[in-house]
Amino acid sequence: MRKLHLFLFIVICCCLLSFSLFSAPSASAISKQSSPIPSNKWKITGTVKGTGDVSKKFTIRPSNLQSLKMGEDLKFEIHSQDKSLVYTLNIPVKKDVKEAVLYRYESSGEEAGYFRVENQSYDAKKNKILAEVNGGGNFIVVTQPKTLKDPDTLAPKTSLISPKIASTPPAIFFIPHQDDETLSMGVAITQHLDAGREVIAVLYTDGAGSIAQKILNGEASSSWWGGTHNPVTEGYGHIDNQRFSDARTHELKSALMQLGVKPENIHIRNLTSDGTLTLDEMKSLVMEYAQKYPGASFKAMSQHDSSLSHSISGQALVDLYNQKAITDVRLYVSRNDWNRVTVGSTITPNTSQAFRVKKAAFVYQAWNPMADSFAIGYHSVSPQFNSMLANIQNRQHLPTQ
Repeated sequence: MRKLHLFLFIVICCCLLSFSLFSAPSASAISKQSSPIPSNKWKITGTVKGTGDVSKKFTIRPSNLQSLKMGEDLKFEIHSQDKSLVYTLNIPVKKDVKEAVLYRYESSGEEAGYFRVENQSYDAKKNKILAEVNGGGNFIVVTQPKTLKDPDTLAPKTSLISPKIASTPPAIFFIPHQDDETLSMGVAITQHLDAGREVIAVLYTDGAGSIAQKILNGEASSSWWGGTHNPVTEGYGHIDNQRFSDARTHELKSALMQLGVKPENIHIRNLTSDGTLTLDEMKSLVMEYAQKYPGASFKAMSQHDSSLSHSISGQALVDLYNQKAITDVRLYVSRNDWNRVTVGSTITPNTSQAFRVKKAAFVYQAWNPMADSFAIGYHSVSPQFNSMLANIQNRQHLPTQ
């Protein structure tokens, strides 16, 4: 009798297991749904996939990030509380466009800003971006026209040749944020200086929008710091945009001088004071320096970088190089993009150069709030500093790559 009961028990368990295995995928398959993107002012089409009635889980609407626009031709937001939704988008762009790229605004993890969407392609024949994104967010489309403006129309008419270093054409480094000069260009800067070249460093944004500002104001925690700041009990008080930007720029100047750049060759040229940064504005800045320093070589972040505020300077140099307005160009890949952007080659410092790059990096972890020194670089991108210090190299490529 015990054997019979045991046999029946085993049979029942097997049946229940079979039923659950059979029914679970079916229930999942039934709950998966797809819905078309609703009609919208940008004529974006496509589908959204998820569980349940996805048509009621999202909206497409104008973006509210007005103060953070950056030369976009189209801006929108996909809003949803369900972050598991997957959107397949067909985004029409204006005609006569050579290239169009979709960026999403990201404000967590490291630097806040617009970053290139990975899964996308541009169909130049149909003037459409085809992209897949997860979870929604704020998006912009940046386009590149087929016919570029004449560099002469962008060049200032008042820039005179510099009498100080006209006899030795300098190397001019265009820097998007206060830390990029050390993380991605530090080796190159020291090598140019050691070769007898003058180096001019041009910061072209105010560095606003970093997650580090929220961390310092106690609005977010920091894994590098090991907790959450309290600006009141720590004695430095709330940090507004101007104070934050000034503190970042102080870090930049100190780091550049550790690399060996002269104080008078550190130029602060904020193109984002009105919250915008366009490709033409960037080209105009480059042309100003091209007029002032004939024969100079020009350096910027790579046009392939995922960060829009990085790639816009690289694209400006590439365009002007192709138009023969400038001749000597090198582009540097962000440490954050080394696994994604593989063109070009690495440059390695000698012992003296590596030591100067290390000292510049240490500037960005200096904590002295009474002197408005807040270790902003390490609060923002400590993993990039750690990666760079473990392997002090830069990756550079030509404008044709």
